[in-house]
This record gives sequence, structure tokens and C-alpha cells, in this order.
Amino acid sequence: MSDTTTAPVPLAPQGPAVGTLVWGVVVLAVGLLLGAREVTDIRVDYSLLLPVGLLVVGALLVVGALVTAVRSSGRRRPGGDDRGPADDG
Repeated sequence: MSDTTTAPVPLAPQGPAVGTLVWGVVVLAVGLLLGAREVTDIRVDYSLLLPVGLLVVGALLVVGALVTAVRSSGRRRPGGDDRGPADDG
């Protein structure tokens, strides 16, 4: 008889990546801002918009990464065995 062990199958990601969503929203917002500026008489202070925008995007990415980490740590491995390699019981 041969003793075969199988490696745990990694869990598939659930939903789109947080970074993809955040950067998609950023690109959409910039496009809408540029379009609105062309159509209306909106004045944009870019010296204020850039730092505030970077802070908001950075905060969204950090919060999204934390939420993703918390969600993925709560998932169980297939087969019901959620013990790690160093956890012998």
C-alpha cells in the first residue's frame, strides 16, 4: 500500500478584487469630473483634489484589504479540517 497525502486545495476568490473595484471607481470619477468640467462651468482645485483623492483611495484600499482578510480567515478548508500544519490537536 502506498501512503499518499493530498495538499489542501486553495479556496477560490469570492467576488471581484477590492483593488479592482477601488481603481475602477477612481477612473470613473475622473472621467465624470472631466466630462462635467467640459459641459459646465465647474472649476476644480487640483492642488486640493489630488491629496484628498489619494487619501480616500488609500483608505478604501486598506479597509478593503482588511475586510477581505477577515472574511478569508473565517473560511474553512474543504473537508471540514481547518487545522493548520502546526496544529496537532
